[in-house]
Amino acid sequence: MKQRMSLTKFLINVIVVLVVSLIGFNLLRHTSFYRTSDQEVYGFFSMVRYGLFEYPAETVSNFSKDYLGFWEKRGENDALRRYVVSVAEWEVKEKMYLDEIETLRALNDLDTVYTDIELIAGRVIDRSFETWNKVLTINIGSNDGVAVDDGVITTGGMVGKVLNVNETTSLITLLTSNDEFSKISVVIEVGDQSVNGIINNYDYETQTFDILLMDSNENLDVGQKIVTSGLGGHFPKGIYFGDVSEVKQVAEGVGVIVKSKSNANFNAIDYIKVVKAP
Repeated sequence: MKQRMSLTKFLINVIVVLVVSLIGFNLLRHTSFYRTSDQEVYGFFSMVRYGLFEYPAETVSNFSKDYLGFWEKRGENDALRRYVVSVAEWEVKEKMYLDEIETLRALNDLDTVYTDIELIAGRVIDRSFETWNKVLTINIGSNDGVAVDDGVITTGGMVGKVLNVNETTSLITLLTSNDEFSKISVVIEVGDQSVNGIINNYDYETQTFDILLMDSNENLDVGQKIVTSGLGGHFPKGIYFGDVSEVKQVAEGVGVIVKSKSNANFNAIDYIKVVKAP
């Protein structure tokens, strides 16, 4: 009997505690303390979860995406860089080929200018830096009809003459060599008259030729044409050399030196034509 009463009393106490706890918890839910505590507890566990699980996973995922994106962009940039370089190279080659075609076309037109002169087309195959302003080698020789003392011209005018000949190649001495082989007889067209002279020296600083006159003429002036005279046996008469760029009195009026800047580019001689000596 006493045991039954004790059990009943215990159950009543448990029920009372539960009811009071529920009422108290319900009242506590509506207080700021509950809300603050709940947020703090939730924030703590959220921070732990984010710090230990979500953030590392997110960091690894972002790193992987960034890494893959970096290599993808790098591949695109490398491909674009190769394309730009390729375009630049083709533009350079295109300009080089167009310039070469234009040079060959102009060189071919010389046949229509000098119709009464035999011309033999050739190309420069060797030009040493040590003798750059003196000699060069072309790819035609005696088998092609080239002979010693034949003249050599480009689209800009005469540039030298044949010094030595083999069967398939020839050595050319340039007018800029300033030796006995570079002296060429020329005439200056002064109205209806012609003033004879000799190409005597090349000035590397001013890039002009000094022409020593055999006779004087007070009508000499800048811009007058200079052509070969046909004397000396190297060039036929009438091959264009250049224009008068300066008329200079020397030795107190005793003589006259004419300066001329050739239209030929002596630093860019690629294709030539050999002019058969008269």
